[in-house]
Amino acid sequence: PLAEGQSISLEILDSSGAVVAAFTTQKQAGPISAATPASSFLSSQLPADEGLNRFTWNMRYQAPSTLAAAPDSPAPLGALVLPGDYKVRLTVGTQRLAQSFEVRRDPRSHSTDDDLRKQFDLESKITLLANTARLELHEVQPVEAKLTALQHRLEPPAPPEAPTPTAEASPTSQPAPTPATPESTTPEAAPGSAPPPSAESAPPQAATSESTPPADASNQPATPTATPATQSTPDTTDATPQILASTKSLRLKIRALESSLHTLPSAESPTPAPTPAATPSLTTRLTYLQLAVDSSDASPTAQETQLADELQKALNSSIEEWQGIQEGDLQDLNELLTTNDMDAIEADSTVMPIIPPSTPTETITPSEPTTPAPPAEAPATTPPDNDNH
Repeated sequence: PLAEGQSISLEILDSSGAVVAAFTTQKQAGPISAATPASSFLSSQLPADEGLNRFTWNMRYQAPSTLAAAPDSPAPLGALVLPGDYKVRLTVGTQRLAQSFEVRRDPRSHSTDDDLRKQFDLESKITLLANTARLELHEVQPVEAKLTALQHRLEPPAPPEAPTPTAEASPTSQPAPTPATPESTTPEAAPGSAPPPSAESAPPQAATSESTPPADASNQPATPTATPATQSTPDTTDATPQILASTKSLRLKIRALESSLHTLPSAESPTPAPTPAATPSLTTRLTYLQLAVDSSDASPTAQETQLADELQKALNSSIEEWQGIQEGDLQDLNELLTTNDMDAIEADSTVMPIIPPSTPTETITPSEPTTPAPPAEAPATTPPDNDNH
């Protein structure tokens, strides 16, 4: 059994020593482990039971991480590795074991090395685009949450509901007729012996019973108290209407940007909520494109390459729009807030580089300006994806 605080890690490395995929026994918080598709046999957590443990690797690079299960998108997959030499490295505490192995080409496939390389390059590019969109969402969503909280704080409280007191007043009017019935019985006993005194004693009892409903009525206004409404009143200044209008406008703009990147639940979508079938999000289109490219051992079609370029441009536009929001609307709103002694809304922003237009493979490789990527070094194109995880 593992000692306290000890963990096991399993890494797959290519022939250049770059990490293709990494797994550990430590539970990784966040959407990556939660959204990993079970169908791909890829798990970010290794089994660590006493005795023999088995782990299956699906011969793929790490899949693009997802934030939440989009209703219109299947689970993404990582790119299939190219045929070649690889190494598995197992680390248990301070002990490390390594074993080389070979990934062979499917003998039934008629594709060439060039076909597989083009397929791998395009799938790696799609993974990079999906992870970049995920990073942008990680920056956008906290700002949208702060704007929502600010909007709720600035909006005037809803007035207390009127039907509640009226519903309580109606039952009090019903007990009123009940004391009237004993009054009608007392006059019948009057012809017996002492009609005048008993008739005079009855009215005071009716008066006491009539005094009870006003006491209940006085309790009724206390139930819908106006004090809680005044307590929830936000900090209001002369600029509150302007701040509230700017907050609502900016929140809707950010929600539209968010839904263009990732499909949101319909309850959270901005008011004219787009139909997922009519306007699929960027991450959804990237997932479907990756599945299409991965569907067979063949070179990508011209349409698939063209669509990847279009989605790359759309992501670039989205990044530029987000940067423009931070430098424009968000900055203006923060000036309003600080002028009125309110906390500014900080954006935890890492300036994301605009991905250059796709030409050769250099756009998706890490900064290694050496040889023009020989066959053995192509898998080193995805270490940035593993870092994003």
